[in-house]
Amino acid sequence: MKNVTQNTSLQQGIRRSLKGLVTFRGELVIILLAAAALRFTGLESRSYFNDELSVLYRLSESPSFSELLDEGVIPDYHPAGVQVFVWWWSGVAGESQFWLRLPFALAGIAGVWLMYLLASRWFGKTSGWLAAATMALLHFPVLYSQMLRPYSTGMLWVLAAALFWDRLIFCRNDESKSSMWTYAAGLALSFALAMYNHYYSFLVCGIMGITGLFMLKRHNVIPYLAAGAIAVALFLPHWPITAVHLSRGGLSTWLPPPDTHWIPQHLLYLFNGSFTLLLLVALPAVIMIGKRVTQGLGKRTKQQMAISWLWYFLPLAFGYFYSTLINPIIQHSVMLFAFPFLLAGLFAGFDKATSPIVKTYIVVIPLVLAAHLLFGVRHYQQLPYANFRHTADMICAQHGGEHTAWAADVNHPWYIHHYLDQACHIDSALFYLFPGHKALRELDQQLESLPKQQFLYSRLRPADPMAASMIRRHYPYLIDCYDQFPYTETYLFSRQPGISDIAHYPLDTVLLARKAFHNLVDSSLIDHEYLVLHDARLPKENPSGRNILIHCDVHTYPNETLPDDLHLVIHSLNHDGTTASWHGFRVNKTIHRIHPAFFTVALPHNTNPANPLKVYLWNPEKEPYRLRSAEVYWLRERESESKKKRR
Repeated sequence: MKNVTQNTSLQQGIRRSLKGLVTFRGELVIILLAAAALRFTGLESRSYFNDELSVLYRLSESPSFSELLDEGVIPDYHPAGVQVFVWWWSGVAGESQFWLRLPFALAGIAGVWLMYLLASRWFGKTSGWLAAATMALLHFPVLYSQMLRPYSTGMLWVLAAALFWDRLIFCRNDESKSSMWTYAAGLALSFALAMYNHYYSFLVCGIMGITGLFMLKRHNVIPYLAAGAIAVALFLPHWPITAVHLSRGGLSTWLPPPDTHWIPQHLLYLFNGSFTLLLLVALPAVIMIGKRVTQGLGKRTKQQMAISWLWYFLPLAFGYFYSTLINPIIQHSVMLFAFPFLLAGLFAGFDKATSPIVKTYIVVIPLVLAAHLLFGVRHYQQLPYANFRHTADMICAQHGGEHTAWAADVNHPWYIHHYLDQACHIDSALFYLFPGHKALRELDQQLESLPKQQFLYSRLRPADPMAASMIRRHYPYLIDCYDQFPYTETYLFSRQPGISDIAHYPLDTVLLARKAFHNLVDSSLIDHEYLVLHDARLPKENPSGRNILIHCDVHTYPNETLPDDLHLVIHSLNHDGTTASWHGFRVNKTIHRIHPAFFTVALPHNTNPANPLKVYLWNPEKEPYRLRSAEVYWLRERESESKKKRR
C-alpha cells in the first residue's frame, strides 16, 4: 500500500512538472515561432542597404584570405569576425540574399531564446516571457536581425556571455570543479566571439568582465580570471588590426556627434518611436518593480537588478560622452548589444503571473507589439535605409537608351550595379557621386550639350540638393518620381512636358524675396561688403518632416566678371539669435553664360520655420560688381497624384 501511494505521488509530481514545463515552454515555442516568422519574412525581397553592399563589395575584391584582411578588414572600422564569416559563408551560400542573411536572422531568434533563459534565471519565468516576447516583436531587434551586419550576432554572444557569467559568479561553493571550468570555458569563448564581432559588443563584455571582479569568491576566482585571460589570448592575433582601427579615432567623417536630445530620442526609438507604446510597456513594468521592492528583495535579486541596469546604461553613457567629448561612435544599432539587459531590468518586477491583471497583461502586450510592428511601424512596407533594388528596377524600367541619360549619388558605383546588372544591361551613369561644387559645374557643362531628352537622377545617400537643382535647369519637367525621404529619391526629368499626371516639380516653390538691381544708379554697381537679399522668418507652414530647402538665384549680366571672394550665404538662426546653420559658397562657382548662379541648401531637420533666416551676398574685399536681380525661394514638398495612388 505504501509503495502504491508513493508511486501515485511520484506520478502526480511528474505530471505537475510536465504541465508547468509545457505551459511555459509551449509559450516560449510560440514566441520563437513568431520571432522566426518576422525575421525570415523579407530576407530575400528587402533590398541590401549601403553597409551590407559595402561588405559584399569588399568580398568581391578579396579572393584570398590575406586580401580580405588587407582590403576588407583593415580599411573598415570593425573587427574581422563577421567579415571573415561572411567571406566563408558566401562560398557556401552563394549570392542569395536569403541564405546570406539567414545566419543573422537565426542569431536574432537564438537571442530571443537566451533572453528568456537569462531573465527567467534572474527574475522568474513571467519576467523571462515578457522580456523574450518584447525582444521578439519590437522593431529595433527585428530590423537588425535581418541585416548582413554584426548586430544580431553581437547580441547573441553578449547574452551567451551573460549566462555563463551568471553561472560562474553565482555558482555554489560545493559545485563541482568540472562545472565551474565548463562555465569558464563558455564565458571565455563568448567573450572572444563578442570581441571579434564588434568593438561595442567588446565594450559591453568588458564592462561585464570588470563587474565580475568585484563579486568573486575564493572558489571561483581562478576559473573566472582564467576565462578572461583565455578570451584576451584568443583576441591577441587581431590586435595589430585593432591598433590600426583605434588610431583613426571615431566616425566623425560621416557620423555627427549626438545632441542633447539623443538619449531620450534613443529610448523612444527602442519602442518603435511611439511614446504611447513606451508607456504601455514601461508604466506597468515600473509599477511591478515598485511592488516587488516593497515586498522585499533577496540579496541576489537586488544584485541582478542593479547589474541589468548597469550593463545597459553604462555602455549608453560611455558612448554618449565619448561621442560628444572626443569622437562620434554612438548609434542606435550598437546599443542592441546591451538592449537585453534593459529588457531584463524593465520586467524584473513580474515575479509570478498570479493576478488576473498580470495574466491579461502578459497576453495583451505581445499582441499589441506585433500589431504595432506590422501596422504602426509598417515594418515590411517602410525601409529605414536606401532602397537599391527598387531604384535599380526604376532605372531599368525608365531608361530609354538613346532618349535617357542617368546619374546617381551613391557611395560606390558597385552598390547600384549589384542590382542593375541583375535586372538589365545599361550604360554607365553620367555621374555616380557629387563630392563638391566642382563636380556640379562639370555636370552643368555636360547637361548643356547632352542630346538626351530625359534625365533620371537617383539619390541613395545624403546628398547636396544642388545636384537636383542643376539638373532641373536643363530638364525642367518631372515625368516620374520615387520618394522615400530621407533615404532614397529618384526623379525622371524631361526637357518637354509629359502626359503623366505627376506635377512638373516635386517641390512647391514659395517666393520669399525678389530684388532687382538694374534700376540702381551707376549701372547697378555694388561695392559694399553685405547685400541683403532676405531677412525675415519663414512662413509658419511646416514641411511635413522634410528638410527645409532654401534656394537662391542670382542673375548677372552677360560676360560680367564677379569678385572671386563674392559669397552667397544662407544663414538660419535659432529663436535666441544664435546660429543654427551657416552655408556659403563662391557665386562664380555656378555662374554660367546662360543660367544664373544659384544655391540650394537643406536647413537642419529640426529647424523651426518661425525662426529667422538671412540670405545675403558677402563681398569681404568690397570689390565692385553688377547684378541684374536675385530671388530667394522656399522649396516645399508637393505630393503628386500618382504618388498618392501608390501610397
